[in-house]
Amino acid sequence: MRIRSGTTSLLIGLSTLPALQGCGSEGIDAPVPALPRPTPDQNFDRVSKIVILNKSKALLENPKNDEAWKSYGDACLMNGWFREATVAYRRAEELGSKEATMMKAYSLRELDPERAFSVASDYFQDSSDSQAAVTIAVWHFEDGSLEEASTWLDKASLENSARSQTLSIMI
Repeated sequence: MRIRSGTTSLLIGLSTLPALQGCGSEGIDAPVPALPRPTPDQNFDRVSKIVILNKSKALLENPKNDEAWKSYGDACLMNGWFREATVAYRRAEELGSKEATMMKAYSLRELDPERAFSVASDYFQDSSDSQAAVTIAVWHFEDGSLEEASTWLDKASLENSARSQTLSIMI
């Protein structure tokens, strides 16, 4: 694919990537399939596909890099490919990324909300990251559980962010 801008031509190496295989219906807990990763959904716009494919290319270059997996997961999450984001974050976790756990909870929020709460709660217990507690409070608020939201907001009492203050006012 060529993109022309004036006299400059940029060759985007999508055609150099090997044919990408689909992830099938194994589910998000199945072992991570061998590289290359599945191709983005055909409903994605061209820019989203390019971003995701470029991130998957980094995985081909270094499949044991937790940051590459997390970055790939971020691209998938931002583009609404939640199942693939969850798989990528799980792999990043296996390779040692602590931040990938909370990001996995974000992707699970769209797939399995109860599991998202569990993953985020475990992350909070391990990290004491008050922003994770605020996120869980927001999720409970969104689900209409004001008492649970308030409880989680109390756990983030040291957090004095605009997010936590806004949620406190809304509760």
